[in-house]
Amino acid sequence: MRTAAVILAGGLGTRLGGVRKATLKLGGIRLLYRLLPALAEADSILVSTGSLPAGALALPAGAEPVPDLLPISQGPLAGLAAAVDALAKASHPPEALICVAVDTPFLPPDFFARMRDSLGEDVSASLACYADQPYPTNSAWRLAAVADLPMRLLGGQAPFSLKSLAKELSATRVNWPTTPAGDPFANVNTLSELMNFEKKLQSSTASRK
Repeated sequence: MRTAAVILAGGLGTRLGGVRKATLKLGGIRLLYRLLPALAEADSILVSTGSLPAGALALPAGAEPVPDLLPISQGPLAGLAAAVDALAKASHPPEALICVAVDTPFLPPDFFARMRDSLGEDVSASLACYADQPYPTNSAWRLAAVADLPMRLLGGQAPFSLKSLAKELSATRVNWPTTPAGDPFANVNTLSELMNFEKKLQSSTASRK
């Protein structure tokens, strides 16, 4: 199944003082670039830039910037809608789309494959889940099931959030096992969380030596 990936990187980082999360560094590597190994199997990679100028994010080679369809940022749902709209215009549109949040730097190495394979014949969407906590921004969507999302968004008839859209489509959950390493989908919202992630990364690196 041809599958694209979109990195949701259009957040304004208000709890970080307006810092663009995609440009933050962890272990000397920008968060945006930390996601690339987990998305290596994608047929194409899009980056949802929201209302931010693509040039400000210094995108990796081959990644296609996708701005929101509306001038005012409307969060992750708008990022998915923009990606769906862009892929629908491709010469050979994929069948599925994997979403990842730019601020989740510890994605499991099997994330892409498991999320892609979770979309069985009768499954329109699925959410990554850890310890009973679903993560709508780390998710998989059949393009046919969300093909009308851009039009619904522009017409003011879209769901309020990815969570609402997932409920509408009776999304399944893809559970990751509990491990000592902790939640692989934990995200960065504050400076203290970024500092804690840095400590976690250093501890993990030291344990492998």
